[in-house]
Amino acid sequence: MSRSTLAEPIARVRELAAAGTADYSDDAIQTVLDRNRLDFADDALAPLREYNSGGTPVYYMYQAHYRNLEATDGGTAVLYIRDSSGARVGTASYSVLTEAGRVTFLASTDGTAYYLTGRSYDVYAAAAEVWRMKAAAVAGRFDFTADGASFKASQLIAQYNKMSEQCSSLATFGAGAAGLRSSTMVRDDLAFDGHVSAFQDMD
Repeated sequence: MSRSTLAEPIARVRELAAAGTADYSDDAIQTVLDRNRLDFADDALAPLREYNSGGTPVYYMYQAHYRNLEATDGGTAVLYIRDSSGARVGTASYSVLTEAGRVTFLASTDGTAYYLTGRSYDVYAAAAEVWRMKAAAVAGRFDFTADGASFKASQLIAQYNKMSEQCSSLATFGAGAAGLRSSTMVRDDLAFDGHVSAFQDMD
């Protein structure tokens, strides 16, 4: 059974991939999302300064570097906040807009440092994978004409692959993301210690 904490990312992938429940269960979408998941720990939240009616700066909202987060719904929390001492902050004192990666505290924090731990999902990479699955599902069909009507499976496959490419172009870190994913750099103005400068292209 799919995790209730993934309801929003699952719904987003369904929207992006035009994937109905009759063809893909929540469990199937969850499996794809888990293949395009990034677990992170103690991401420094950026405080967003606002001003109250008296002109005094207040801090209610914080922005994470990650979006499309898995929510917390009782039990062992997969999404939580720590303060600078490492203590967890009670969930009653804030709310999280998981799709935007934005935290809102009930009271102004004066810009206190907070750190977020959780799971982020690349919904575009997941949607691209679902489009490829849809293309594979009709790959065995062929073009034919019957009763004066023309049925072209090749056009359907081409459209599915095109949508997969479009979603992949928007992916950030999932399996379908393109471009430089990680790098290892070494100072070359220091004494050589056996390491070699390099960066890894994860296309």
